[in-house]
Amino acid sequence: MFKAIKWQKLNNELISTYGIKTNILDNLNYYEIVHALIDGNGDFLKLYPENSKRGYYCIFTKENGHLKLEQEFNSEELKTTYFQHCSHFTTDYKTKKVMLGHLMESLREHDIPQTIKVNPIWVRKEKERLLMSEEVLFAPIFDQVTKKYLISDPSDAIALLAVSPEEQKRFGIELTFYMITNRDLPDEIDKRAIELRNRIDGLSFMIPRIPQKKGSGTFFVTIINLENPLEEMAFIRNYSQLDSFANCLFVTSDFKMRDGNLQEIHYDGEQIDTIFMPMIEWQKSIRTSHQF
Repeated sequence: MFKAIKWQKLNNELISTYGIKTNILDNLNYYEIVHALIDGNGDFLKLYPENSKRGYYCIFTKENGHLKLEQEFNSEELKTTYFQHCSHFTTDYKTKKVMLGHLMESLREHDIPQTIKVNPIWVRKEKERLLMSEEVLFAPIFDQVTKKYLISDPSDAIALLAVSPEEQKRFGIELTFYMITNRDLPDEIDKRAIELRNRIDGLSFMIPRIPQKKGSGTFFVTIINLENPLEEMAFIRNYSQLDSFANCLFVTSDFKMRDGNLQEIHYDGEQIDTIFMPMIEWQKSIRTSHQF
């Protein structure tokens, strides 16, 4: 069963909740070298907080960052001791250098998107031991049916079968998809409004934390099929992204493609060439305009 990312929980497990500010996302991208936590066989290792069935892969932006895992912080001392030098610690944890994109690719065969904690530490909060971090990243799954990268339930993505993997490879375009449908949305107006707000906030949290490979064009595509234009338009905005060469595009239930400014990108859906080329040309045009 597909389990959606519990973004609110992850947001509450960022050390920024204690007023500790970092700009770590500014220094990360798909091609950045990081230090990934590994087990004794050299495989990427998950850490599991107490009483949790969902584990997290871990990366560190500094070579000895994993040494802090030997220390358990508490909420009172965290503000004053988090940035202290940690080279005097010893630990059985091990890391290896790896391109962030390589780690992402190695996690693509999972059934659900995987969460990667950036510079994690153990924090004791009352009776609970949390794995908090400076940031989190998300690794999309590679759906074996549609042959697409997804951050949402593959059962909503059947329409993507129309986009041939061979044609996508021919163009060298890199795509990650997020699908929003009426499935699992309540019919009651008040409950529906609350859930839609939650999904918009969740999208705002996730998109800036998904590394993507650079291609002839690189896009995070949100396909919105709610059969309600006002609800669909609420999702469209300029979300920031981790990789500077990537952009968000949106396809609504009337098959119109728009950028984050609600501007329509005209395309002909009869063939792949007339879908991909307008996307690539649009991205090139905004890159050119930003140079002036």
